[in-house]
Amino acid sequence: MQKIYLLTPNYLRENSEVSDDVEDKFISRSILTAQDIDLQRVLGTELYEIVIDAVYEYVNTGTTIPIPTRIENILDDYCLPIVLYSALRSVIPFIYIKMSPKTVGTNDGGYTQPVDYDIMKLFTKEYDNNYQSYVQRLINYLTVNSTDYEEWAATRLDDGEPQNMAPGSKNYFSGLQI
Repeated sequence: MQKIYLLTPNYLRENSEVSDDVEDKFISRSILTAQDIDLQRVLGTELYEIVIDAVYEYVNTGTTIPIPTRIENILDDYCLPIVLYSALRSVIPFIYIKMSPKTVGTNDGGYTQPVDYDIMKLFTKEYDNNYQSYVQRLINYLTVNSTDYEEWAATRLDDGEPQNMAPGSKNYFSGLQI
């Protein structure tokens, strides 16, 4: 099965501060990572695959089979914002930093300047706050409507994390050292 992106690079640009001249390859990679890791962590593998399959069927059929209402409810209001802000968190370093054989820095007018980590951290923190808010909203919605999303409710452990998830159910970040 081909990769299905819930967002396009244009959608990300239109709904954020990202410039039109940022290459699609950076944005697309971040979108796919946001889906595969962050969204799947919240939904659990089973419900995540149902969402992806519904979008795949909608995109790849000539008749455009409508997405089931229960999936559409979480897709538009919760999943898309989660993927958007997660992708923005992870694309910032690739937009901001230029890597060359001799240095890592920012690309400013053809000259490489030292990276101002505080600025990058500020943007990342703002996007992370939005991401966390949408994650909590989705969890609250799925908890209240757990009878409609049995795939999600059945996979919860005592700590609320999904048990059928890959690559893992915890965030790991050891920092950025330059």
